[in-house]
Amino acid sequence: SREKDLRVSWVNIKRLLNVDYDFSLVTPEKVEVPELNTSLETVYSLTLENRPDLLGLELTVKGLGHNIAQGRTRPSLTFAGSYNFHDDKPDDEDYFVGLVLTIPLFDGGVGKAQVKKNRAVKKEAERNLEKLIDGSILEVSDAFYSVSEAEQRVKTSQATVEQAREAQRMAEIGFREGAVSYIDYVDAQANFTLAQ
Repeated sequence: SREKDLRVSWVNIKRLLNVDYDFSLVTPEKVEVPELNTSLETVYSLTLENRPDLLGLELTVKGLGHNIAQGRTRPSLTFAGSYNFHDDKPDDEDYFVGLVLTIPLFDGGVGKAQVKKNRAVKKEAERNLEKLIDGSILEVSDAFYSVSEAEQRVKTSQATVEQAREAQRMAEIGFREGAVSYIDYVDAQANFTLAQ
């Protein structure tokens, strides 16, 4: 029954709020709902700018682009250095500083294969990024429209409560004046309570 469901719902709310079961919860007369003062496009741009998973994948795609250019088909120059200190011989120190030049003269096609592999990995990462962007936009759209619908439901409910309040007030006056039966008066009170 609806009455039982209502009582169970109140018990669950009290349990979730971690208050005593005899604690009295009162519904407010009017619920103030802030208006959603932003556009869907603004929400899209904020999502694309701030989602960590999107930002991380974008950086991965950019990094993979650099890896393609750095395949083993071009010469490379590296600066290297090291320093060793020996505890048992304080005067014994080793150090090395130098430049290392690598020129791939013949690698059996390994360098070109690596570049090809890097391009394929980058394309896959770009596809994953597009899927993630599409999924994010869908998720944000769903949430945005859900908030808009909830806002409309609250406004509609508030109008219904106001109508029921007025009907109850009129029934009370009519009952006092003898123009409305007790059953109609009780029905108006019940309708007001349900509307709340």
